[in-house]
Amino acid sequence: MQLIRQRVQALISERPVYKDILTYYLRIRECQEGFMGIDPTPIFAKQDQRDMTLKEAFPIFKDELDIPLRRAFKTFEAILNLSVDSNPPMKEKAERILELLKTSPEELGNMFRKVLQKDYIKKRAKELGLDFHFLDFVLENSLRPDIKAWIHGLGEMRFDAWKKAKCPLCSSLPLLSLIRGEGGQRYLVCSLCTSQWDIERIYCPSCETKDQSYIQYFFSEDLRHIRIYTCERCKAYIKTIDIRECGQVDLELEDLATLHLDIIAIQKGYHPLLPSPWLPLGDSRQPHPLIC
Repeated sequence: MQLIRQRVQALISERPVYKDILTYYLRIRECQEGFMGIDPTPIFAKQDQRDMTLKEAFPIFKDELDIPLRRAFKTFEAILNLSVDSNPPMKEKAERILELLKTSPEELGNMFRKVLQKDYIKKRAKELGLDFHFLDFVLENSLRPDIKAWIHGLGEMRFDAWKKAKCPLCSSLPLLSLIRGEGGQRYLVCSLCTSQWDIERIYCPSCETKDQSYIQYFFSEDLRHIRIYTCERCKAYIKTIDIRECGQVDLELEDLATLHLDIIAIQKGYHPLLPSPWLPLGDSRQPHPLIC
């Protein structure tokens, strides 16, 4: 955790415009770390689930997460409380969800279990008058301590047969991709459980085309290790980090600290593979109101 704090401070010094976002991110990471000691028993997948994932390319969790929720509820409330202390737009969103936590904990328990079903979460958020992007953001971040325990319980797994866009473990979309190894192998990184699986170098995880004529990329001269891969077929983009050039980094933090590259992609007419609470809504020159 100390390395994360040091990296956040270094990034804030390099890019002061990110101070509020990175400080908020660090507080969430510290919150998650603080609850890692609760229910520390790893969540083990059954052997038949592991075999099906490895041999038949079928995700372990596809529709619902079957995991204990005690730690998730505590993390959820803590993240909302620290969000209340943030800027006014976020404060109002957090207070509405906190009220639901007090009055309908069973509703939130159901949302935790169905967090992979984004259409369901969006539908319930609308019915309850909650901001979907913020709700989904807090749900996923509240589950991360449990997800880490779950991955630890799975042990080492290889996904050589898995050549799909969605995660082989939880069926979530990738947050970004990375390039590593002597041969420059490309991997997708899950947005929820952070699992990694290899894919073809020329590949769009949105429309799944492998046609080289559609795939392009651009980068910033001062951040040559980060590329934005774009697809002219579906107009989606995904950020890619070349580990060979920058070494091992906290991928989520590096993604967050380069939002200006996402905004450039959006201004060029592309859309992110995965909707994000950090990215612009409407006016692509402005950050998301979650932070403003």
